[in-house]
Amino acid sequence: MLSKLTKLLNRGPTDKNSPLRYKYKSLSRGSKREFRLLVLSPAATHHDPLVTQLVTLQFEPDGRGQLPEYEALSYTWGDTATLDADLSESIIVVDDDSRRDWAILPVTRNLAAALQHLRRPNESRVIWADAVCINQADKREKSDQVRRMADIYRSAARVVVWLGPGADNSTYALALLDYLGSKIEVDWGRETMRLSPAEPPGEPIDLETHWADINETLPYKSKELHAICSLLFRPWFERLWIRQEIALAKPEAAIFMCGQDSICWSNFSKSIFCLKIKPKEVHFLGDKAMPFTYRLDLVFNLRRGGKPPGEADNFEMLSILLDQTQNCKCTDSRDKIFALLSLLPKRERLAAGIEPDYTKTAAQVYQDVVVKYARAFGSLDFLPHCELDTTRQAPTWVPDWSKPRKGYLRKEGNATNNVLAHEAKYVGKGILRVCAIRAGVVAKSKVIEGMSLSSEPTDVIAALKRYAPPDVLNAPYVGGGTLLHAYSRVMSMDTAGGDVLEDKMPANLTRESCTRTLKRLLQDEEPSIDVAQGSVDITFLRAVRYWTAGASRSLVTTKTGHIGLAPAAAMPGDEIWVVLGCTVPLLLRSAPPAKGHPQSSYQVVGETSVPGMMFGEELFGPIPDHCWPVKYYEESWGGLIILLFNAETNTATDKDPRLEKLGLNAQVDAVGKNTVSELRAADLRKFGAQVEAINLV
Repeated sequence: MLSKLTKLLNRGPTDKNSPLRYKYKSLSRGSKREFRLLVLSPAATHHDPLVTQLVTLQFEPDGRGQLPEYEALSYTWGDTATLDADLSESIIVVDDDSRRDWAILPVTRNLAAALQHLRRPNESRVIWADAVCINQADKREKSDQVRRMADIYRSAARVVVWLGPGADNSTYALALLDYLGSKIEVDWGRETMRLSPAEPPGEPIDLETHWADINETLPYKSKELHAICSLLFRPWFERLWIRQEIALAKPEAAIFMCGQDSICWSNFSKSIFCLKIKPKEVHFLGDKAMPFTYRLDLVFNLRRGGKPPGEADNFEMLSILLDQTQNCKCTDSRDKIFALLSLLPKRERLAAGIEPDYTKTAAQVYQDVVVKYARAFGSLDFLPHCELDTTRQAPTWVPDWSKPRKGYLRKEGNATNNVLAHEAKYVGKGILRVCAIRAGVVAKSKVIEGMSLSSEPTDVIAALKRYAPPDVLNAPYVGGGTLLHAYSRVMSMDTAGGDVLEDKMPANLTRESCTRTLKRLLQDEEPSIDVAQGSVDITFLRAVRYWTAGASRSLVTTKTGHIGLAPAAAMPGDEIWVVLGCTVPLLLRSAPPAKGHPQSSYQVVGETSVPGMMFGEELFGPIPDHCWPVKYYEESWGGLIILLFNAETNTATDKDPRLEKLGLNAQVDAVGKNTVSELRAADLRKFGAQVEAINLV
């Protein structure tokens, strides 16, 4: 029997209409909650055919059902354009142990390789793998099963990450990472590390303290770094679905496999943390040095919001997740949303009411997200994800998450001071009506050029001098403070927009040090640079390089003298608006009025960052001169929050003197509301804010 199957498999996959092709039986929907598991039969040799069974079971994630112990596989499917062509391998699906009734199911090379490496010699292995356990041709089944994937990964005895067959010194790379991870313990909230205690107890204390020293350069040279670089550039790390799969795994049971080698999730995540924050000699990587640095960021973000994956209490909102995963890849562009739903807090998921639905187009899914979040939360924080594309057949207020953004700006402010979009409404025909305040009109716009992400410090300094506003060293700024400080905030993307209070988080830049550094760089004909790792000079120049050259931006000046970063597509005459419910100002472009809608119409060009508009100034007036925003590490939240520092009292508080004068209270009550978040457009007009209703088209 086995020899016959081997000969048949050697012919290659059967076509879709062949009687030998496996035919899925429909799963019962509704209360039965059925799903399939793959039983992988043992094999004497690596080259034996992959013989399997697909069994249908009732899935009860609360433990009421009697599920067998199974492992969930996390792996890459392949590129959409070549997926059908990549179905070049096959597995045999038998109905029972007798193997009398069988069929062939085509699979990708990568999945076949994973199953071959997972197969045991003497016993079966029970696995859940989405490509075969879900009938991918049945859109309704696919939608239904995708809704359950979170429970499937949570309930698995173990999640196995398959990185691919061993190659490119992967055995050495995994050994390095395993050893490095075993040497340290990480405080994920504070982003600090210490040396691991001796194990077992009573063993001599490890004298290699350099592993946990943030200032000590890692002792890795060319061989080590090239091996690790090759491993981290495997396709698994850039796929979108894997973030849910590893985040929902039991942390103590998740493993990474590469060929026959493996590493536990705990040691892997700790080693990546150490690699990211410690100095390292990336010059050994040559042209790969910069891509390796960005790949480390991508892999580092596998952990969830300050905690390793699996700790679901610290999951973040969809807008933040979309920012973090914008460069991740997926086979189906609708999955840019669907793959993140299980990472959302339950309250957010239920209130938004977004469910996987593969009967909708990607544009319909994306539009639903914007409209439903505005309705459920009063949030329009997806609008900054928009980048004007005149060739796209969709409203400009609907982000195109199917492709990476040209650039994005770090959201350090709160332009509406927590006022929500209570009156935002989708009125049909591609029109989203919002309430907003016109904050400025662009007078000049210059695309920032002459820099790349690999530019030397001298090139960055030359660009800072080239784009500096007239009289930057002496002039006051219309938004408060000096023009020099505003320019430093703009070009470094507010990296030093406020000090970090106390010594609980590393703080390389402050308002004063940042401004002093920029002044010296602009004044001196050939300024000297402190090139030490972590110095103010290097940190500031890297921030400028990243947020300008790396983000496809223009430096804009408004008719009133405000300066800021805007999309490269910005033009004179474009308008900057503060839209209620959106935390950053938006650049809008006037459009012909919509038929039957008298309000002014605008296209969304993209997000902006403009000092003097970032902290509710357009709604409640300027922040007093003796106050400025600061960042503070909040123990209970495990991250940075923004407070106002009062120089007269030398204290930081979440109370805003502008709001107190108006009799408003920004303190959140027992049900999560405050008087600011409940304000409507009419209320703001009473305070003097020029709020208008406009149409986004």
